[in-house]
Amino acid sequence: MNSNTNPSSDLVSQLPLYQQQQFTGRLDIRTATHRNWSLYLSLGFLVWARGGMHSNRRWRRQLLACGAKTRSQPIIIREDDEFECWDYHALTLLAQRQVLNKQQVNAIIQGTIHEVLFDIVLVTACQTPVQIKSVVGVRPSHSKTSILRRDLTLETNTAIEITNAQVKQWQQYQLTSYLPDLAPRILRPQQLQRTVTPHTYQKLIRLLTGGQTLRDLAVLLKQTPLKLTRSLSSFIHATLVGLEEIPDLGLPYQIRLTDKDKDNNRSSTQLDRKLAICVEDNPRDATRLESLLAEHNYECHTIQNVIHALPTLLQHEPDFIFLDLVMPIVNGYELCGQIRRIKKFQNTPIIIVTGRDSIVDRVRSKVVGATDFVSKPLDAEKLIGILNKYGHSPAL
Repeated sequence: MNSNTNPSSDLVSQLPLYQQQQFTGRLDIRTATHRNWSLYLSLGFLVWARGGMHSNRRWRRQLLACGAKTRSQPIIIREDDEFECWDYHALTLLAQRQVLNKQQVNAIIQGTIHEVLFDIVLVTACQTPVQIKSVVGVRPSHSKTSILRRDLTLETNTAIEITNAQVKQWQQYQLTSYLPDLAPRILRPQQLQRTVTPHTYQKLIRLLTGGQTLRDLAVLLKQTPLKLTRSLSSFIHATLVGLEEIPDLGLPYQIRLTDKDKDNNRSSTQLDRKLAICVEDNPRDATRLESLLAEHNYECHTIQNVIHALPTLLQHEPDFIFLDLVMPIVNGYELCGQIRRIKKFQNTPIIIVTGRDSIVDRVRSKVVGATDFVSKPLDAEKLIGILNKYGHSPAL
């Protein structure tokens, strides 16, 4: 396996040469500010990309954007399996199981590559020196079920042209310093309230909590990152809203990296991390709760199909259970009653989370055994109160 390092290459001009040469392998891109990415090519065509600030957030975001229903599809990946990228390997397995169709797989591949290319090209456009190291023959997955096919790759020159156009738009609207992996947070709520309508203010308060990046919010709102960032730029410029770096999320629920010695070798941090399970059929609300819990050292598993709730709860025995109230087939009241009849869950905190907030709903929640009742939209302050009251969050 051969490698070659070019210490000062401009990827925008260099990448088409790799297509011309029908290069197969990995390109590692490094900057002086320690931002790192990798691009995978097969015969000059882009196959996959990874790196940057939020690999796990990107995976969740791409699944959500293409409408994938994977939360009840656990994937066991042994650490000694032959693969470069756990996310590409997981994509391969989901495609093999027909959990994802060809259009969804293609959307995830294209979305992932375009996100990474955008970050690289934006850095290059800001005159930041990059170093490119090519490693011949490396592929994101050597699995026999690999989805490395020409119709599921990107033509390199076209991808660069699209990305260049996106970066030029970003620069045109003077957004260069607003990286899409930064998270917007309201800094001065009272001043902001005076500049917008009450409806807009409530929407901004609900969304701009600092728990989700511009890219995350763009997917939830079904907008492009450019459109969303432009709409917030005046608030950011006026320092009513700030942008800050946030950590990546943990591995998604459906991914399990394991080997035979995993249970014996877990770190103390992993042992201290608590588990919450959320039964929620709304992807937006589920993602929001996962993000908030991750900030407080909770791993969150989300169940969208209520039929899978009891088997999953019995398998994982969580420290916390969050139940949506309005769901098809079985509502939150009925499910709470079923859970409370199981001996091992008699003392587990069960929180009803819903947009309905009446005295009748609260009383009925208590009757069926719910520990507490919290209304949507669930914000950080409400969650901290719940965790402090019943769970003694290890991060607080």
